[in-house]
Amino acid sequence: DGRHLVGDDSAVYVTTSGEVRIAYQDATTQEVILATRATAGGPWGLRVLDGDRHTGFFLRHLGDGTTSRVATWWKGPIADGVSGIRLLSVK
Repeated sequence: DGRHLVGDDSAVYVTTSGEVRIAYQDATTQEVILATRATAGGPWGLRVLDGDRHTGFFLRHLGDGTTSRVATWWKGPIADGVSGIRLLSVK
């Protein structure tokens, strides 16, 4: 579906089992994408973690063991004047 501007506001977390989780903004679709890799040399998995409104700004990725949380700021339409933060759980 074409080229995407990706990698803005990237945030990395490594679980106690060694799984690498990278949350980043796809600036083209304005979604938060989660890339995961369970083992070194293994395949990467990609999924949309958040796609509601214009999201993925100023990402932070925090964790405790095998559970992590991604905090993101989102903005609504200018006419609405509404913005906020979301806390998303990753297991």
